[in-house]
Amino acid sequence: MLPSCAGAPAPAPPSVPPRSAAPPSWDATGEDDRWATGESPTQAWDTRPYGAVAPGAHDDGGYPAPGYPGEWSDDPDAGPPPAPAPPRRTGSLLALTLLTLTAAALRPGATLLVLVPAVLLARTVGSVAEAVGRRRERVGARRSDALRAVVSSPWHLVRALVTLLPSLLVAASLAVIVLGVGWWLVGSGTFEAGPLRAVGDAPAPESVATLLVAAAAAGLAGLWWGPAARTTRVGARRLLGAVAPGRGGATVVVLAALVGAGVLVALAVTGTLVDWAPFAAPTLPVGA
Repeated sequence: MLPSCAGAPAPAPPSVPPRSAAPPSWDATGEDDRWATGESPTQAWDTRPYGAVAPGAHDDGGYPAPGYPGEWSDDPDAGPPPAPAPPRRTGSLLALTLLTLTAAALRPGATLLVLVPAVLLARTVGSVAEAVGRRRERVGARRSDALRAVVSSPWHLVRALVTLLPSLLVAASLAVIVLGVGWWLVGSGTFEAGPLRAVGDAPAPESVATLLVAAAAAGLAGLWWGPAARTTRVGARRLLGAVAPGRGGATVVVLAALVGAGVLVALAVTGTLVDWAPFAAPTLPVGA
């Protein structure tokens, strides 16, 4: 016979914490009061709408974090960042333009001899800079970039000379047209205003300087905005950035150009005649 278990004590039931009969309370934020029910507050249900941001958290709007200029992308197929654009150097360029115009009013021949090589140099620098920028966009920056730029400079000089010819033709045409038409209008007495007046069958000496300024302005516009002139603009800005870097260099260039222009204006006002050297004085139309 099996031993009787009637006298053995029954096992005690597991201890269960008492629960409140009242339903959980809800606060204004939508969180239930788990402290009252004996449950952990970390197990609270998130009752916020989908996409809502928790109080105190930053809402980025679902957009990725902004990067910095020149920062590498996390995408392996994105490639190297594009080369940064050179500073515009607007103040320096305007001051040098003023100096060029005042110089052309008194010494047009010498100004032309200085201006054309300067534009050719700027265009060469721009061609080299654009080539280096294209290479860096393809394969990234390399230590040999500077050496490659120096070695390829003769090729870029020839390329700049050939591609500068259209701009030179446009600039020369504009300058000749403005000077010729102005000379005829003033010399014939058809147009008189301010310093523009005729003496005999030709413009007065002070009128010649004014006409030369107008012709030089037209020529500079053709060089700066003429055919394929973007390389010239890029090279001029990069050249100024290398020769006179930063705000200090720009300040020196502007002050020097303004002083030079002031001296030339003073010479023109005191009656200094136009000198075409080293070229012969051109034959211009006279008044009827």
